[in-house]
Amino acid sequence: MIAKPPALHPFLVPLLPTLILYSRNFDSVAPGNAVAPIVATLAATLLAWAALKASRLDGRSAALVASAAVVLAFGFAPAARRAGRLGVAGPQGRGWVALGLEAAALVGFALLVRRRPGVARRLTRPADAAALGLVAVSAFGLASRSVGDPATRPPTPRIDPLPALTRPELPPDVYFLILDAYGRSDVLKERYGFDNGPFLDRLERKGFRIARRSTSNYVQTALSIAATLNFRYLDELGGSPASNRAPLRTLIAESAVIRAFRSQGYRIASFASGFGPTELAGVADEYLAPPVHLGDFAMLLVNQTPLGRFGGPLRPHAMHRERILRAFDRLPGVGGGDAPTFCLVHIVGPHPPFVFGADGRDVSAREGAYSLSDAEGWRAAEGHGGAEGYVARYRDQARYLTGRVEEAVDRILARSKARPIIIIQGDHGPGGHLNGMAAEPNDLDERAGILNAWLLPGAEKEDWDDAITPVNTFRVILDRTFRAGRSTHLMGRLIGSST
Repeated sequence: MIAKPPALHPFLVPLLPTLILYSRNFDSVAPGNAVAPIVATLAATLLAWAALKASRLDGRSAALVASAAVVLAFGFAPAARRAGRLGVAGPQGRGWVALGLEAAALVGFALLVRRRPGVARRLTRPADAAALGLVAVSAFGLASRSVGDPATRPPTPRIDPLPALTRPELPPDVYFLILDAYGRSDVLKERYGFDNGPFLDRLERKGFRIARRSTSNYVQTALSIAATLNFRYLDELGGSPASNRAPLRTLIAESAVIRAFRSQGYRIASFASGFGPTELAGVADEYLAPPVHLGDFAMLLVNQTPLGRFGGPLRPHAMHRERILRAFDRLPGVGGGDAPTFCLVHIVGPHPPFVFGADGRDVSAREGAYSLSDAEGWRAAEGHGGAEGYVARYRDQARYLTGRVEEAVDRILARSKARPIIIIQGDHGPGGHLNGMAAEPNDLDERAGILNAWLLPGAEKEDWDDAITPVNTFRVILDRTFRAGRSTHLMGRLIGSST
């Protein structure tokens, strides 16, 4: 006969943080991203339960303390914010205050249930019922949203057939480096006090062409990258619903560009980005990630716990820095093999979070809670300093990353057997002054102006569209490299969207 567990709530409470966060991000997070956090939280809770039982707590008491530890752990970030609002401590001290109070509460509760076993007996069944009810409500809400109203369900993105392609005798390696929120030179100089003109001049001496009047086609990352990788506007592909962004993951992972290069014998390489839609772990032939790597959804969960501040290499800001540093370190060694390589690299920077000083030092301690929020989302966060703070931190991070880009380009060129194609492109501009929640986003000059630099061997002296937009990037490249017949450019359009 199988013994009945003394409590059910230790099996249910660990599900709640992930279910609640996933329900809030349902439209932008792949369902599979919720599995690992649930398994990890459940395993940690059951291990804590076993350890507490080994410390001479009875089964019910140990279960209550383990579940309480989960609740307190994921309540850490709200507790720290509350301490800040109450003026209990400054930005650096509020985490310690919250940790101390929660530790004291947990120890006090453990002592209570150990000294009074009757407390555990009285609380177990109500705790089971409450946990079961909360899980059921969360699961029902997710199921309802999954089925949804057919009228509001996101359209299935259209995956168009590829144009006829002809592989050249010596196909070049192709590097597509997306620098998130890297603005156009005039915007950076006039609004951010950062003159990257010398960097652009050096690129031109290496053979790059610079589109000095280039603008993005969309003002959000996933929209912009999906359009670029399909060389089509999203309204033609069913990929731009107002609220549900799930189709964008498909449009990026199964993009026309990736399929085109793969059809011509290219090896697909990509790096961990920390941004769900551009995480290509199941798509790329070579996916490079740091030893300690979590996706954006898992990092949001970690950020709710003390690990978000005191977790060392598990701190989300530390993982973010390591991803970027590792990408720049490893990028030059990706190509040059027997098979040609198409390498897609999405660097979430100089977009927030701001984790690099101008000299590369770690400045993440002043960032507070980890977030990929930009524009007013970043500016409004406590301790960030509004537009002035954004401009200063963006400038420093952009200055450092610009140096790393140039270093990577030099190393790629030095290692390449044949001259590669290199595209360095912002997906959109910075958001120091943007109000993306407005019905009509303001300051689109700042948000739309982007860095757009191409090294396209053989085209150095050809006519150049100084205002070319990203949606035409691979029309040109596929036409020149594989004679794809996509030489007709789409008219440049900027399509705003609320953040």
